[in-house]
Amino acid sequence: MRSAIMWVGLVVSACDGVAFTEQHSELQGTSLHLLDTAGNERPSFEAGESVLVSVDKLAPVHGYRAVVRDAAEAEVLSLAMVTDREGSIASTLLWPDLGFGSAPQGYFSNDTLAGAHAEMAGRSFTVELWDKQTVVTKTTFAVAKSMDATRLFASTNEGEPQRAFRDDTDELWVTGRNFPAGATLDVILVARRYDWRVGDPVDSVEDPDTGPVVRRIQLDPKATGFTELLSKAARLAVGHYQLIARPVSENQDLESRSLDTADVVSDRIVSTFTINPSDLCVYAPIRCAIITTTEIAGQPLIGPPYFQIQNNFRRGTDVWAALDPAALPPEAVGRKVRYYVIRHKTAAEWAGSLDLVDVTGNIVEAITRADSIGTNRTLVWPNAQPGRYDLVIDFGNNARDPAAFIADARLDAARDQIDGYLRVGFTVTDDATAPGLFAVGRTTYSEPAVTLTSFGETFDLPLIANVRYPAEAPGDDVPVSATRPRYPVVVVAHGAARLPENIYTGFNYLLDHLASHGYIAVSVDCGSCRLFIGSPVPFRARAILAHLDVLARRNADPGLLHGKLDLSRIALVGHSQGGDGVVAAELFNQTEALGWSIDAVISVAPTDITGPSPTPRTLRSSKYLVLYGSNDGDVGQLAGFPFATGGVGTGFRHYDRAHVEKAMVLIRDANHNAFNTTTPSEWATHPAVVIPETQQRAVLQGYVTAFLQWHVEGRTEQRDYFTDLPLVEAGDPRVFRLAVQRQYRAPVGGNLVIDDFEARTPMRNSLGGDVATADVNDHRVDALGALDRSSPHQTTGARLRWTASSASYRTAIPGAFQDLSAFGSLSFRVGQTYGFMGTVFDTAPSFSVELDRRELSSELRTRFIAATGQTLTDSARVVVVALGSRWRIDDGENQFDLDRTHMLAPRYGFDTFLLEVRRAGAGLNQVGASQDFVIRLTSADGRSRAIRAGYFATIPYPQRPVSEPGAAPLDEMRTLAAMQTIQIPLASWEVAYPGAETVDLRSVTEISFEFSVRPRGELVFDDLEITP
Repeated sequence: MRSAIMWVGLVVSACDGVAFTEQHSELQGTSLHLLDTAGNERPSFEAGESVLVSVDKLAPVHGYRAVVRDAAEAEVLSLAMVTDREGSIASTLLWPDLGFGSAPQGYFSNDTLAGAHAEMAGRSFTVELWDKQTVVTKTTFAVAKSMDATRLFASTNEGEPQRAFRDDTDELWVTGRNFPAGATLDVILVARRYDWRVGDPVDSVEDPDTGPVVRRIQLDPKATGFTELLSKAARLAVGHYQLIARPVSENQDLESRSLDTADVVSDRIVSTFTINPSDLCVYAPIRCAIITTTEIAGQPLIGPPYFQIQNNFRRGTDVWAALDPAALPPEAVGRKVRYYVIRHKTAAEWAGSLDLVDVTGNIVEAITRADSIGTNRTLVWPNAQPGRYDLVIDFGNNARDPAAFIADARLDAARDQIDGYLRVGFTVTDDATAPGLFAVGRTTYSEPAVTLTSFGETFDLPLIANVRYPAEAPGDDVPVSATRPRYPVVVVAHGAARLPENIYTGFNYLLDHLASHGYIAVSVDCGSCRLFIGSPVPFRARAILAHLDVLARRNADPGLLHGKLDLSRIALVGHSQGGDGVVAAELFNQTEALGWSIDAVISVAPTDITGPSPTPRTLRSSKYLVLYGSNDGDVGQLAGFPFATGGVGTGFRHYDRAHVEKAMVLIRDANHNAFNTTTPSEWATHPAVVIPETQQRAVLQGYVTAFLQWHVEGRTEQRDYFTDLPLVEAGDPRVFRLAVQRQYRAPVGGNLVIDDFEARTPMRNSLGGDVATADVNDHRVDALGALDRSSPHQTTGARLRWTASSASYRTAIPGAFQDLSAFGSLSFRVGQTYGFMGTVFDTAPSFSVELDRRELSSELRTRFIAATGQTLTDSARVVVVALGSRWRIDDGENQFDLDRTHMLAPRYGFDTFLLEVRRAGAGLNQVGASQDFVIRLTSADGRSRAIRAGYFATIPYPQRPVSEPGAAPLDEMRTLAAMQTIQIPLASWEVAYPGAETVDLRSVTEISFEFSVRPRGELVFDDLEITP
């Protein structure tokens, strides 16, 4: 079916090239389809277009080979492919850029489109699908004799297509052909997606200085084409991009767009071009090492971005490979490769043999392409089974002619690529969000009220709860399963809400899930502990402890639960104020020696009432997990701005203060109330930026289950979910893809703390070693809330700012601590800054007028200080006016950027103009882009090795939550500049690696952060330590 959107290449000439299709099927209904990059089936293609192939109704999980022949029946190229579990081969790149460029090498390769058209026009080719020695089906396509299609592509300044650009030297030009004469167009640069559909959001890429990369083009009355400069060199980050041409209409809003039927997309399902690093050494996990390790494994999605790299798959799902062209040296483009899925090998196993032993039983091949990770996408393992694996791309004999390719089944350091080696490439696991094996029994209890006392207040609370348990069969009050003698106990406490009265039933879904996994789960009713009584959190804690007394009695007395509760293994789970309450309950348990054996405490979107007090609640026993949604409109709103010092804080503060083994998961786009099924959304958040409620609850089920399996049942393999392994979420994995930021800290007693920055000594670390910087613009150590008001953390850290790739931060390890050979990993927390300071109401245009005149009145000074908490020196002045709406204030010590925005939010009663204030340094981080750097360890013998941090975890740009249109300043104030924990195995610095020195871990003298990956940025750091 043809889409209403004008995909580039969709318009075909009037078949002046002969085209026909012939099917020879030995399987009932088998059909072979040739597609363009918009996903449309075509009988004819123009020179320079790419041909993709898909096949239906084949044998499931079976290998086939596609062969392209010219009119003389000579083989042009061939590919080995494998069907999925339904017997289909999804759209796969067969022949990139017909006749143009260097792929496939040696066949119809031209340097210009005109040359490609001259050689290819009018030719016909046959595509055959082979099963071993038999042709299953075939079809023929023609190359059109004219080039009439509307085309939009990245190009040279002479209008020739260009798929790859260097990040430091190449200018980005854009060329359009066969547009309506005299048209006015906005050409928009967007980040690559693997598909585009009407209604998808169109978010332009941002230049760090000039804003959205959008070029308005006015064609002359008779002109139908153009070649225009879109971006100068060194302005765009390494990555993959596409182009959209939009006919100009009135009242357009560049900041809020969706794809329209009139839009022209350069390539719908593949990247249009790639910005490649000028220094491939920067891209490698080990700087300048020969072996290239990169992320390859992934899975298609039904919704945007339609494909995602990942390293965890559910048992029985399909594993795809998508080769990143940014990791391809020029000589590797257009080469045929073979994929191998191998079991993950240790350093010793690699030292013993470089042989590749595939576990899938399939042969899968592809031809590499320089423009797109999407066009290098291939199904490699249908119906994957549990284990830890690496994925290898074998270039074999590296033949220029794909027809001459021979695989060698060995890891060749000079050219092969591997997803894995230093770390596990991908894991196939059982789904922690799926129900367990036990049937679920249901019961309730209601006991007379008990009098609770806290801080001089008393309160009478009826003891009411819902209970779920592993049962012999599903039902109410059915016998407890006899599979195990006893079952661990989980008590769940809800948050503060006046309505509904039955709020505690909103966690029945979680109780059911836990019971199916072998827990007796209890949701307690604390509905009478209202928000507005004097001590709501302590009362919740007392209520939880009172319910433990009830459970102990029921375990001792004859009845349904007699002898079935394992009270030596207890976990507490709380939501909102209940999340604060479970921390208080464990504190009461310890300080008052109550004797409950609480193995795990889990706070879900918790409040932090005591954070600013001299004696905040600080967990010093049990194991601790915090879950929080980035779009929390309840606690996040109550917390106010800034987060770190607000009267009502978030779970970040609980996590930072806890002195136990702990983990925290920030769930992108999750809100507050959706964790409970009885409470409506806390505000009218735009549905496009909130994950589905069912998925949010599945995420909660998965993380709670995995954490309990780890700390209550002792299943240590589940630890990976909180360090480096993404959760496999319930439901169709193609529909929803979870995005999280994780923090984890091992038990404090076993760590060697290099620097926790609590002493606030910038030039000396916690071990007494010297600290030095080079080419760092700003190096400060302070409370993170003071370094960045958007930080939600309650701890001290370091802020580093750089504008040169030579910048570095070095911390020395004193001699007594240099032997790291008995430890396991280097660990630290890192995050990008956001820099939002506050808003100044511009109720009259006078502030804007005076800023345009570079004036700074006493009234604006007063309002600026009140909004930001930042005092301006007497020398403060307006020094920059840019883009007509941006000003910079320089007070000699700090710089602040101001933007004027219109806030129209009827829901909040606002219709006014605001000046948004942002600390200037944070603008060094490119909006929406991740940061990266390398960590170098140096040993006493002078040997060193640099490891890229981004290979082990992403350092994402702070997520700005989006609510209703016009509420932008409120969203700015809720943006979380949260940190991410990165753990790198120390073996990464000593494993044999061609082209890289090994470090002697018995004598590490220095750790350095080198900011050579990104040309500029600003990051905060904390908890630099060596862990077991």
